[in-house]
Parts: sequence; structure tokens; C-alpha cells
Amino acid sequence: MRSAAKDDLPEIFLGYERKHNRVGGYHLCSGFYAGSLAALLCLFCWISSSVLASLLGFQIAWKVVLVVQLVSWTAQFVGHGAFERRAPALLDNILQAFIMAPFFVLFEALHNFFGYEPYPGFHVRVTSMVHEEIEDYRNTKGELLS
Repeated sequence: MRSAAKDDLPEIFLGYERKHNRVGGYHLCSGFYAGSLAALLCLFCWISSSVLASLLGFQIAWKVVLVVQLVSWTAQFVGHGAFERRAPALLDNILQAFIMAPFFVLFEALHNFFGYEPYPGFHVRVTSMVHEEIEDYRNTKGELLS
């Protein structure tokens, strides 16, 4: 059973597509301070990857990227299997896996290190939703096994 607090959250956390879904605009719509930081991080990654590619050259750069991607995706699946005992969000919802999950991690980091919330009570609401989803998953898993 889902709580009514879920209706109070921004659309981004409910899985709806935004009208402006470009990376920077997407993050800015999700909370000005966190969105600005996310947009700056995207810009930093783009610039640093361009510099790395120009320093290494295309022949080596794509191989480095391939190895990093393979190691990262392997760690993602092994980590989910070993520690969470469930499939990554990628298998449920690709939009959630590539856009919402990184932003969720950014919100968690900002909250843990600086106490940031886009509005009062945000962290409590999201945490309760996460616990409800975990409980629903466990109940569903138990029903499937019996």
C-alpha cells in the first residue's frame, strides 16, 4: 500500500517524463541547488572526458572507456546480487536507472553530508517510500517463492 505522501513529491520521483528532458534542464527542474550541482557535474564530466580523449587519442580512449564501462556494469550487477539480493533498476525501468537513480544518489549524498532537502520533510517522505517499496518487494518475493 502506498502512502498519500507520494503524491506530494515532484514528478521526477514518480517516474513521469519531464517536458524538458535535456540533462541540465532536467536536473534544474528537480531542485535548483541540487540540479545546478548535477548540471555542473555533467559539464565537468563532458569537459574532462573530452580532455582525456584528446590526450590519449581515439585509438586508446575508446578502449579505456570500454574497460571502465565493463568493470562498472559488472560491479553494478554483482553488487546488486551480493548485497541487495535483487535485480538492478535497469531491468525494471531504463529511465529510472539512467536518469532518476543518479539524481537520487546525489540527493542522498547532499542530505548525508550537508543536510540538504529541496523542501522540508523531503528526506523523510522519500525514505518512507523506499522502505515501503522494499517491504512490497519482500512480500511479493515471499508470495512467489511459496
